Amino acid sequence: MTNRHLMYRRLMQLITAFILIVTPIGGIFRLDVPSKSFVVFGQKLWFQETYLLIVTLLFFLFVLIGVIKILGRVACGWMCPRNLMIELLEKIAPSLGVAKPKSLIHVMLRVVVQVIFAFLVGFTFFSYFFDWKVILQDVFSLTFSLPASLTLALTVLSFIDVFVFHHTFCQVACPYGLMQSILGDEKTMAIHFDSDGCIKCNACTKACFLHIDPKSEARLTCVACGDCTVACQKVTSRRGKPIPLRYRFGDNDHLTVGRFFRDLRFLFLGGIVVLLFSGLLLGVIKHQSVAIAMAPAKWSKAIAVVPGMGINNYQIYVNNGSNQVRTYRLEVTGVDPSFIFFNENPVTLSPGTDQEVRLTVKVPKGTYIENDSIPLTIRVHSSNPDDPIAEAKGIFVMPSNIP
Repeated sequence: MTNRHLMYRRLMQLITAFILIVTPIGGIFRLDVPSKSFVVFGQKLWFQETYLLIVTLLFFLFVLIGVIKILGRVACGWMCPRNLMIELLEKIAPSLGVAKPKSLIHVMLRVVVQVIFAFLVGFTFFSYFFDWKVILQDVFSLTFSLPASLTLALTVLSFIDVFVFHHTFCQVACPYGLMQSILGDEKTMAIHFDSDGCIKCNACTKACFLHIDPKSEARLTCVACGDCTVACQKVTSRRGKPIPLRYRFGDNDHLTVGRFFRDLRFLFLGGIVVLLFSGLLLGVIKHQSVAIAMAPAKWSKAIAVVPGMGINNYQIYVNNGSNQVRTYRLEVTGVDPSFIFFNENPVTLSPGTDQEVRLTVKVPKGTYIENDSIPLTIRVHSSNPDDPIAEAKGIFVMPSNIP
């Protein structure tokens, strides 16, 4: 049971670390600060697409809230890569102030391994904000760019944190721990102690890698890894005693997982997560590499007349949602091409940028009946033939009283 429990816990920690590293590197999700964009499922989106950015951030926020409400500190012991790092380092050599190191070789080995772990922390964190290839290239070429400098700074802080402060960070500064202390309630999973079945063997205390007594009210310190429950079960099972330490959803011994998942608050939270994920997926699928919008002009009168001519003015907004520079050619149908005048056509746009193009439609008097509405369609043709043709609809209104 002991080996199996530890194997499952190590596996969960490694899977979580793998997901955290692969998520930005694999383009599943990351922000890209230099280009003011964000990547979702390999699709680069832009900060201008505010609704998608908000939906993405809300999705991850509610997933985090769900983990906090359900698992609480169990996520610390079973999923946190930092705890995995500390536990492995403790196997090599104890940290300062905990125990005397085994030997100088063990201390040196711990330092080397910890430098690698600390760099992984810095590299992974800033891979969510900068291109990971740029970070590695700049770090190993000793080019102290902003991404490389931030990564190295966090590497140093992570090294000092783990080597000197050990688990103090978990108790006073961990954002997840602080949120759990606020959002956790009586139905959050935790390790509960029943003093009636305790034989005071202290096997649980000896098994705790945090060197705390699980029988005490140390909820803010305990990471609920469950090693104490395994040690407790090993002793009490030989004596035919009930297990004093075990995982429970709240203080109610009859509160099962099934009842927890039927909780209306959980269903509401789960529904929000599913809804946000569906909206995010739909937004990514429907994301266009080129977009266009058409509106009446603000730079001049929308409808005007000059001798012998009826005039309509429009503002055309063209957006390049692709990852490359694009040149776009605008085309208007619905009226004779000789009536169409752009202030600029074609237009060249950098990735993630947009531009306003002014369109004027001048129609000779007598071409249409006064106040008649003529449907217009404006299309955008990209220099890349693989891009879709975006279009927008508008109306030309034939002015009256043309001199």
